[in-house]
Amino acid sequence: MFRKLIGASIVLIFALAVSAAPEKKDDTTWEAVAAALGKKGDLSADGVYKVSFPRGDLKVTMHGAPVPVGMGLASWAAFTKMPDGKYMVMGDTVMLGSEVNPVIDALRAGGIEVVALHNHMLGEQPQIMFMHYQGTGQAEALARTIRRAIDQLRRE
Repeated sequence: MFRKLIGASIVLIFALAVSAAPEKKDDTTWEAVAAALGKKGDLSADGVYKVSFPRGDLKVTMHGAPVPVGMGLASWAAFTKMPDGKYMVMGDTVMLGSEVNPVIDALRAGGIEVVALHNHMLGEQPQIMFMHYQGTGQAEALARTIRRAIDQLRRE
């Protein structure tokens, strides 16, 4: 009886250790995403791969004072693997009004949905807009679509 109890305990401890082990990093996928975007990102402990695209080319002012890039003038895309093996992407793109339609067209052409378009600031010059998007599919294909959208932005 004692042997059966020890054997069952060992099996249970092994099963718990295996189920609690963190999922292996998907380095190959994230390298392909970075290559498609033209920029590396950061992988968080919870498996989200995030890439930021600061808009240093925008010279925005509010009430005559410059708005630093770090005050919200950065676009980003975040990817994560879903239980079904597909990837999900969500992001936010900072843009001028003249950039809205070309960015929407590029995202929609790649199957990524625009979920919001709005402003975050009032009285800024020039006026800037923020577009939120989401999509699911193959990570590298999603990244290529986002790159095509970002390429529509005027950047220095």
